[in-house]
Amino acid sequence: MITIGITSAGSGIAQSVLRALSYGGMKVRIVAMDTRALSVGLYWAHAAYLIPPVAHSETYLECLLDICKREQINALIPGLDLELATLAWHRDRFDAVRSHVIVSSPEVIDLCRDKYAFSTFCQKLNLPFVRTYLLDETQRNADHLEYPVIVKPRDGSGSQGVCIACSAAELRGISAAADMIVQPYLPVADETREDLSSKPPARRLEQRNEYSLQFYVGQSGQILGCFASINRLKNGVPIEITPIPDTPALSEALPIVEALIHHGLRGPINLQGRHTTEGVRFFETNPRFTGITGLRAGFGYREVEAALWDWLENDETQAGLRLSYMPGFVGLRYVSDAVVPQATILAVGKPREEDNIPALASPIAVLVTGASGFIGANLVAQFLETPGIREIRCAVRNSEASGALARHFRHDSRLRFVIGELPGAPWDVSGIDVVVHAAALRQDNDLATLFSTNIEGTRRLLQAMREAGVRRMVYLSSQSIYGTSRPPLWVETAPPIPETAYATSKWLGEHLCLNPGMGVSQTLILRLARVYGLGYGTRWQELPHRFSELTASGLPLPVFNGGHDELDMLHIHDLVQAVTKAATSPMAPEQNLVMNIGGGAPISVHDLAKACQHTANGLGLPAPEIAWVGGAHPVVKRFGMDIQRASMYLGWAPEIDIYQGIRDLISAALTRLQAQHAPSTAP
Repeated sequence: MITIGITSAGSGIAQSVLRALSYGGMKVRIVAMDTRALSVGLYWAHAAYLIPPVAHSETYLECLLDICKREQINALIPGLDLELATLAWHRDRFDAVRSHVIVSSPEVIDLCRDKYAFSTFCQKLNLPFVRTYLLDETQRNADHLEYPVIVKPRDGSGSQGVCIACSAAELRGISAAADMIVQPYLPVADETREDLSSKPPARRLEQRNEYSLQFYVGQSGQILGCFASINRLKNGVPIEITPIPDTPALSEALPIVEALIHHGLRGPINLQGRHTTEGVRFFETNPRFTGITGLRAGFGYREVEAALWDWLENDETQAGLRLSYMPGFVGLRYVSDAVVPQATILAVGKPREEDNIPALASPIAVLVTGASGFIGANLVAQFLETPGIREIRCAVRNSEASGALARHFRHDSRLRFVIGELPGAPWDVSGIDVVVHAAALRQDNDLATLFSTNIEGTRRLLQAMREAGVRRMVYLSSQSIYGTSRPPLWVETAPPIPETAYATSKWLGEHLCLNPGMGVSQTLILRLARVYGLGYGTRWQELPHRFSELTASGLPLPVFNGGHDELDMLHIHDLVQAVTKAATSPMAPEQNLVMNIGGGAPISVHDLAKACQHTANGLGLPAPEIAWVGGAHPVVKRFGMDIQRASMYLGWAPEIDIYQGIRDLISAALTRLQAQHAPSTAP
């Protein structure tokens, strides 16, 4: 497991980084540090320490290095601007203890911190950064300036110490002893300089319609991703964030980013600016994560995870996959609260065990129906690894299934088994907080039994949940409810057109779950793509498992319909991550949601076969032949779901691509074959 250290844990940047990590699927251990025990970020981590202020440079560094060695921190993220320069200049000392500080070169940090020096740098290269002057210089020429102007600290951040001077008298009234700079004020869209000059000097800085452009630069110096938004701020803090993916401002900022790359810019950088008659002009550049890093992660732009892939794994491909995001949403920020026991505050600085920090406000009990199936058993395995779950109740059909699960999970004390079968008497749900309903019949051979189990069984389960006061249902539905008569990608608002009895039964099950009369306060419906992957109860008879077995055996891969049919493949690892988030994430009590859970990129059967060939070569196996079965059928079936809503509400995105999934399956199939052909040791 990766261990991440975050300094200045009470800062807005650090809190935002912590929130960003909660959105993703990476399993990380967090060590938080701050100078004050009452910094809230300390209590969102697995271990917390008090450290000296960065102003006490050597003591600060020695303390940080000691914590990095003791906690085996893999990546250290600065949470305060003032720490950037110190950590950049001493980055090699942290490298020596195998802790990588996510920070740019000292030259870039020093240049961006000094707004006057950065303006001079940009003027020489004709880059679109506002002209910046020293305060004493402008005071000598105050009668010849165009007002209003912005006066701010030369090395400040977060709008601290910023004021507006609307006249020469006001400008001269500012103490020249302060290390300040002056920039022209860039009006928002509906302001003019005449408007500003006529308003009282005490007016606040208007902070709306500001461009915020976040770039991520990989270790190779390549730009791996970017996020553009228009923000409204209050006292320097963004409170409304509207993504603008196609804004020309990105191309206008690009020369600035590229110039800094030549001087050692690596990792995140943020540029702030406004639109002017000459195009976008930037007035602030910060080579770090920002106070809306967590909110950007909610849109799907997971730059902290990207940095971990980039700095720790040297994998820019995986990093880049985490740097896309979805438009069509607006981000709103709010104040969050934390109530912390005094005993916990007094214990800051002492290592704490990871599993003592629950993910939820209080530990919960979860019941999984269909717990002995492929999906259900792998869900149980994930829940056993999830902090904050005190009991996993496994609903199974018979004692043989419960015994097999108990042996597989080594009789873990958090497991309980309840035996029953739908649509008969539902399982015991007393004391349960969340039910994950994975049990269902899939075959259409006996329609009466299928409908009775999937519909009437669901109704009786909901009734039992209502009587027991269970607060949340996570219902596993299917992509099949969309039918195949329209092109993908399908969104959740598309009307269902089920084409099979199974699809119809899942659709009707959704209606039951969302019926207010059923009395369950919250329902989350997850429409699943075709689930595959290595795990407990792998379905070797289905694609792509069958292709993997044939590849391992050196046999041809039968491909029907010209290989044009397209599949939406969801790896079991990604599925259980999504369900876990649905079961444990805090949500409004009566918020009901329908979300697609898919692979994100459909793949044709032909490309699936080619992936097996490619993987076989990588494993030193002969590439299997593709056996074309029959001619191309005029009707091509295409599956594929839009998964942006799940990313938005759950902070979830698939992590396992088809090549990794196929590689694992072929390797497992080889092991199965070797076991089958191994000589018997029996006498």
